[in-house]
Amino acid sequence: MQVEPEKAEDSVAGCSIESAYQAINQHWAHAEQERWSILYNFLTASSILLLAWATIFGTDASTIRATVLALLSLGGMIISGLWIMIGCRVNTFIRKYGELGEAAEVRLHIDGLGPFHGGENLRHDKRGPKTTADTLQWVGTLIPSRYFVAVIPGIFLLVYLILFVLSFWS
Repeated sequence: MQVEPEKAEDSVAGCSIESAYQAINQHWAHAEQERWSILYNFLTASSILLLAWATIFGTDASTIRATVLALLSLGGMIISGLWIMIGCRVNTFIRKYGELGEAAEVRLHIDGLGPFHGGENLRHDKRGPKTTADTLQWVGTLIPSRYFVAVIPGIFLLVYLILFVLSFWS
């Protein structure tokens, strides 16, 4: 597709800024959904590992028991580390899409109305309606929700480290 020179400033890589904005918005929304899906999948896998570890820990002590417990906790440490990296990667994608979306909103002159700037306005300027979440806003200042996908696996990594040590106890 050929772009006319006078409209070049309103296009990105040969397509209209409106089309690019729509694609950015869809990718951003998809990445947000993936972030929480990734965390859900991690919690499911961790629950299964923890249940298996606790079940085996409750059995009579044997030589193989300590080995199996250690392997389960080692597996938990490995998936926790991998999920931390995956969470950081998806956060990077979301941040990049957000930056692209904000730039597109400025070019489209909708920077106060679009989801990219609008979300930031709601979070920082408190221009939106008051909700129950406003009373719990201090929680978001401790750990913003975008970090949950990396912090929660980090906490589980510590739990699995403790379980690894407990594997050889008794």
